Amino acid sequence: MSAYGVRISEDHQAVGIFWAESLYELFWAIDECWNPLECEIKKLKAGGIMWEGKTDIQFEVETDIQFSDEGDDVPVSFDGASYSEQTFMDLHSSDGWRPVQIEWGYPDREATA
Repeated sequence: MSAYGVRISEDHQAVGIFWAESLYELFWAIDECWNPLECEIKKLKAGGIMWEGKTDIQFEVETDIQFSDEGDDVPVSFDGASYSEQTFMDLHSSDGWRPVQIEWGYPDREATA
């Protein structure tokens, strides 16, 4: 599985950080919030998003979460979070970004990252 920074090609606005096992999965993950064909990606190296020091944020198992296709969002807070140094350098470097391709969205034409 790989992690990717995703941004809008035209103005470099951040779309998100996604992880996927294939470019097919990545294409459809991006499609949940933005048109993948308007985006470019960059495979990220080791690193992440972190909280330095103690925080109130917890990763808990909730068994009653229900997802629907009606736009329900699970709230996420990154208050006080920062990128690791490597992730910051990856996302703010101009090299390594490439456009998303329509072929990635078709399982019979799947490419690897």
